[in-house]
Amino acid sequence: MKKILNDNDLNSVVMRAINGLEAGETKQEAVQAITSFVKNNYIKGTVLGDIGNLSLEEAMFYHEAYGTEFDIRNG
Repeated sequence: MKKILNDNDLNSVVMRAINGLEAGETKQEAVQAITSFVKNNYIKGTVLGDIGNLSLEEAMFYHEAYGTEFDIRNG
C-alpha cells in the first residue's frame, strides 16, 4: 500500500528524498530538498541567534505553530 505524501510534512519531504536517492538522484540533491524545507518551515537561523529579543507575539506564534516551549526568566 502506497502512502500519500503531504507537501507540508517533514516526514514526507524525507521520504521523497529517499525515494529520489533510490531513483538515482544524488545525496546532495536529497540534502538540499530536506534543508530547504527545514529552512522555509522552521525557526530561521537568524532568529535562533537573537532568540532573547523575540516579541511576545513571535514567541506565541512559534509555540502555536511548532510547539516550541520558552523558559521565561525575569532579569
